[in-house]
Amino acid sequence: MNRKERQQAAWTTAATIMTLAWPTIVEQVMQTAVQYIDTAMVGSLGTQATAAVGATSTIAWLVGSTFSALGVGFLALIAKACGAGDLEAAKKAAAQTSLVVLVAGIFATIVCTAVSGMVPVWMQVDPAVQELAGTYFFILYLPMLFRSASILFGTVLRAAGDTKTPMWVGIIVNCINIVLNFLLIYDTRTVSLLGLRFAIPGAGWGVTGAAAGTLISRVGSQRPVLRVGRYPHHLGSLAAPLGLAQRHEPETRHEHSAALRKNCFPQYAPAFWNLFGVCGFCRDDQFLG
Repeated sequence: MNRKERQQAAWTTAATIMTLAWPTIVEQVMQTAVQYIDTAMVGSLGTQATAAVGATSTIAWLVGSTFSALGVGFLALIAKACGAGDLEAAKKAAAQTSLVVLVAGIFATIVCTAVSGMVPVWMQVDPAVQELAGTYFFILYLPMLFRSASILFGTVLRAAGDTKTPMWVGIIVNCINIVLNFLLIYDTRTVSLLGLRFAIPGAGWGVTGAAAGTLISRVGSQRPVLRVGRYPHHLGSLAAPLGLAQRHEPETRHEHSAALRKNCFPQYAPAFWNLFGVCGFCRDDQFLG
């Protein structure tokens, strides 16, 4: 291969990587933007409302990163199977994702809602804001089952080469969240546009409305990724355009589990313990004054 051919191959590889990467970049921005949008839209309600929404953002990132780390195992296993042309193994790994989503999602929901009242205390939020911040955190993490499904099933789709569907889910979540925030955060008000005056209905729920809008947007926009859990055999239709031929030597369930432990837990464990480390540090710092 001469120099020109090597340069052309390098540019082709870079273009392929960017084609797969940019939707994932947008998706990650959209996931982060949800709570930032809530913070911005409650800003007009005063500093206490802004503090209540922003106080738990660090814990929110840690919980999200824990599920992202959990998805690394599936990403490695499914991408390897698709690259080897073993679509049967990829489908079986995708099917196991449903069980992990169910167990991890329910566990995270129980834990997060149980400690929702303590998180603002651990984060040393002003006592006047702690109750409001705890309520926001509690409502925000009620749909953890759907959020975990979005993260893990989105990882399955990316492993099979579909990076755009998770991106569109993130965009839809934010669009629904913005509309619902306008309707749930503020009171009914009259606005002027192009010389016309009309009333916009509002529930006037404040911070609770922001949390409710996020909850509804996360639950109501997951249909495109939930199809992975309901129909894991459709994974073959995603990998087919990549030119992958199915092999007839599927891995056993035991091999899948071993591969998941090998690829997943080295990524999952640090994020899991970091969550407790941050909470413990905040708690100790509170006692030390």
